[in-house]
Amino acid sequence: MSHVIHKRASAGILGGLGSDELSPKEATATRGFPSKAYDAFGASRYEALRANGPDPTGGATHFYMDFGQKSVPSFAKGKSPIAVYGPFQNTVRERGARHDQGLEYIKVFE
Repeated sequence: MSHVIHKRASAGILGGLGSDELSPKEATATRGFPSKAYDAFGASRYEALRANGPDPTGGATHFYMDFGQKSVPSFAKGKSPIAVYGPFQNTVRERGARHDQGLEYIKVFE
């Protein structure tokens, strides 16, 4: 995902770009050890540093989290992903997720 995000930023593609700034509430949560926020913040920093290495996506510019929703984004309709990562267990139910769906996949597209 970090390579896709960097590629989008380089190309000036809007949307799908995370901020590198934390809100005061988020910053406080990441300082709590041990906590899920602390772990997630550390993992995201690690992945951001890895984005300087070789791009395993082949220059992809789109991805989405597939959690079992009924429709897919327009950029994915009728296309096969160039990479799929997962499954990941998500303990926070996403809006629109099926009730029997507890796993997510990251699907990457050109």
